[in-house]
Amino acid sequence: TKPNTPTENDRKNGLYSIRMRGLDAKNTLEMRFDKVGAGVLSFKYGSFSNHSNGEFIIQKSINQGSNWEDVGTKVIVPKWSGTMLTHSVPVNYDGNIRFRLVVTLRTPNNANEQFNIDDFMITD
Repeated sequence: TKPNTPTENDRKNGLYSIRMRGLDAKNTLEMRFDKVGAGVLSFKYGSFSNHSNGEFIIQKSINQGSNWEDVGTKVIVPKWSGTMLTHSVPVNYDGNIRFRLVVTLRTPNNANEQFNIDDFMITD
Protein backbone atom coordinates (compact mmCIF):
# COMPACT_ATOMS: atom_id res chain seq x y z
CA THR A 1 0.00 0.00 0.00
CA LYS A 2 1.01 3.59 -0.51
CA PRO A 3 2.26 5.30 2.67
CA ASN A 4 0.33 8.21 4.14
CA THR A 5 1.71 11.64 3.39
CA PRO A 6 3.74 12.76 6.39
CA THR A 7 2.67 15.92 8.19
CA GLU A 8 4.83 18.69 9.62
CA ASN A 9 4.33 16.96 12.99
CA ASP A 10 5.98 13.71 11.87
CA ARG A 11 9.64 13.42 12.87
CA LYS A 12 11.70 12.04 10.03
CA ASN A 13 15.09 12.04 8.36
CA GLY A 14 14.31 12.27 4.65
CA LEU A 15 10.85 11.67 3.20
CA TYR A 16 9.28 9.06 5.48
CA SER A 17 9.39 7.50 8.92
CA ILE A 18 7.13 5.08 10.79
CA ARG A 19 4.56 6.56 13.17
CA MET A 20 3.69 4.34 16.14
CA ARG A 21 0.75 4.67 18.58
CA GLY A 22 0.04 3.11 21.98
CA LEU A 23 -3.58 2.01 21.67
CA ASP A 24 -3.76 -1.58 22.94
CA ALA A 25 -0.02 -2.22 23.41
CA LYS A 26 0.00 -4.59 20.43
CA ASN A 27 1.45 -2.14 17.94
CA THR A 28 4.72 -3.57 16.61
CA LEU A 29 7.35 -2.92 13.98
CA GLU A 30 8.80 -6.33 13.17
CA MET A 31 11.47 -7.88 10.94
CA ARG A 32 10.04 -10.86 9.06
CA PHE A 33 13.45 -12.17 8.05
CA ASP A 34 16.67 -13.21 9.80
CA LYS A 35 19.93 -11.33 9.68
CA VAL A 36 23.13 -13.30 10.23
CA GLY A 37 24.82 -11.64 13.18
CA ALA A 38 24.19 -8.34 14.90
CA GLY A 39 26.60 -6.01 16.66
CA VAL A 40 24.61 -2.91 17.60
CA LEU A 41 20.98 -2.10 16.81
CA SER A 42 20.28 1.63 16.53
CA PHE A 43 17.59 3.98 15.24
CA LYS A 44 16.29 7.50 15.60
CA TYR A 45 13.03 8.43 17.32
CA GLY A 46 11.00 11.50 18.24
CA SER A 47 7.55 12.35 19.55
CA PHE A 48 4.80 13.13 17.05
CA SER A 49 3.54 16.73 17.34
CA ASN A 50 3.49 17.72 21.03
CA HIS A 51 2.96 14.18 22.33
CA SER A 52 5.08 12.76 25.14
CA ASN A 53 5.43 9.60 27.24
CA GLY A 54 4.98 7.11 24.43
CA GLU A 55 6.84 3.95 25.44
CA PHE A 56 8.42 1.02 23.63
CA ILE A 57 10.75 -1.94 24.13
CA ILE A 58 13.05 -3.72 21.65
CA GLN A 59 12.84 -7.50 21.44
CA LYS A 60 14.95 -10.11 19.65
CA SER A 61 14.23 -13.57 18.34
CA ILE A 62 16.85 -16.20 17.53
CA ASN A 63 14.29 -18.79 16.35
CA GLN A 64 12.63 -17.09 13.36
CA GLY A 65 10.10 -15.17 15.46
CA SER A 66 8.70 -18.11 17.44
CA ASN A 67 9.82 -16.59 20.75
CA TRP A 68 10.79 -13.04 21.66
CA GLU A 69 13.03 -11.70 24.42
CA ASP A 70 13.46 -8.11 25.61
CA VAL A 71 16.73 -6.40 24.69
CA GLY A 72 17.73 -3.48 26.90
CA THR A 73 15.22 -1.42 28.85
CA LYS A 74 11.97 0.34 27.96
CA VAL A 75 12.29 3.71 26.27
CA ILE A 76 9.99 6.61 27.17
CA VAL A 77 9.71 9.19 24.39
CA PRO A 78 9.96 12.77 25.67
CA LYS A 79 8.12 15.75 24.24
CA TRP A 80 9.69 17.01 21.00
CA SER A 81 12.73 19.22 21.63
CA GLY A 82 13.64 19.89 17.99
CA THR A 83 16.04 16.96 17.49
CA MET A 84 15.47 13.26 16.88
CA LEU A 85 17.03 11.10 19.58
CA THR A 86 19.13 8.00 18.93
CA HIS A 87 18.55 4.70 20.70
CA SER A 88 21.34 2.09 20.53
CA VAL A 89 21.40 -1.41 21.99
CA PRO A 90 24.50 -3.64 21.94
CA VAL A 91 23.49 -7.13 20.83
CA ASN A 92 26.71 -8.93 19.85
CA TYR A 93 25.16 -12.13 18.51
CA ASP A 94 26.70 -14.28 15.75
CA GLY A 95 23.74 -16.43 14.63
CA ASN A 96 20.43 -15.76 12.89
CA ILE A 97 18.51 -12.97 14.60
CA ARG A 98 15.57 -10.64 14.03
CA PHE A 99 14.17 -7.69 15.96
CA ARG A 100 10.89 -5.99 16.70
CA LEU A 101 9.83 -2.81 18.42
CA VAL A 102 6.77 -3.22 20.67
CA VAL A 103 4.76 -0.24 21.87
CA THR A 104 3.96 -0.65 25.57
CA LEU A 105 1.54 1.15 27.87
CA ARG A 106 2.52 2.54 31.24
CA THR A 107 -0.91 3.98 32.03
CA PRO A 108 -4.20 4.39 30.18
CA ASN A 109 -3.30 8.10 29.97
CA ASN A 110 -0.62 7.49 27.34
CA ALA A 111 -2.63 5.04 25.17
CA ASN A 112 -2.91 7.55 22.34
CA GLU A 113 0.66 8.85 22.48
CA GLN A 114 2.41 8.75 19.11
CA PHE A 115 6.06 8.81 18.04
CA ASN A 116 8.12 8.30 14.92
CA ILE A 117 10.90 5.78 14.23
CA ASP A 118 13.49 6.29 11.48
CA ASP A 119 16.93 5.11 10.28
CA PHE A 120 16.74 1.57 11.73
CA MET A 121 20.28 0.10 11.46
CA ILE A 122 21.98 -3.14 12.53
CA THR A 123 25.77 -3.35 12.43
CA ASP A 124 27.58 -6.64 11.82
